[in-house]
Amino acid sequence: TFEDLQRLFAHPIWSGCKGTARRNLPGTAVIKDGLYWVPLVLARTGARLEEIAGLRTLEAVTDHLIPHLQIRPNENRRLKNDQSARDVPLHPDLLALGFLDHIKAMRRKGEANLFPDLTPNSQTVGASFGGKLDFPFRSATTKALDEDRFRDGKAKTIHSFRHYVIGVLQTRKDIPHRVADDIVGHESSGEGSKRYGDDADLAQKADAIRLLPSIIHRPRQQTPNRPGRATCRPRCRPLISGAGAKGE
Repeated sequence: TFEDLQRLFAHPIWSGCKGTARRNLPGTAVIKDGLYWVPLVLARTGARLEEIAGLRTLEAVTDHLIPHLQIRPNENRRLKNDQSARDVPLHPDLLALGFLDHIKAMRRKGEANLFPDLTPNSQTVGASFGGKLDFPFRSATTKALDEDRFRDGKAKTIHSFRHYVIGVLQTRKDIPHRVADDIVGHESSGEGSKRYGDDADLAQKADAIRLLPSIIHRPRQQTPNRPGRATCRPRCRPLISGAGAKGE
């Protein structure tokens, strides 16, 4: 649910932690690595874990009027089916949090993978892109959601982001089913198999994705200090939505 997103992204991984080895403890360090970015991208696109964790740097398009991700089969992972090959626009939340800066930084470093820290250990049989997120994400979910991490007897997982996005897109009457299906890589009902390149217009998908409620906390403007009080500089905490946002 939207409330789950609010609680989860208030966790120190996204709101500030003690450091690389102490991601569960509140602090001032915001470490924008794969653990930080991939759950955010999943929550704003509805993509599958390996689709995002295994992205190549060149598959993140920043020189287009609509910045987007090109989800294609690559050296890191295959896709589930033909419908999974698609272009997905970036939600404004990702842009506001500096995702384009991350992409550019990976390019400057010459990194082939967009999230190099998630590259599986070549010595581990069956390891996949995104596997390194399993334990820290489960720890964050347990800490943030406590007993609410279970629904109908089943634990909420990183795949729950996909269910949430699909639910929002499919229940909105102002989003055509074909557009919603193409955002998440589903075959459109009654239209037969989607041919490669025969996807919804990128602008239509961008309009639809913008309808996902924002999960960014926008800080209030700084107010003048009263005498004797320490100065507190406002900063954009990674997340939690402003008042009035609702899960749709």
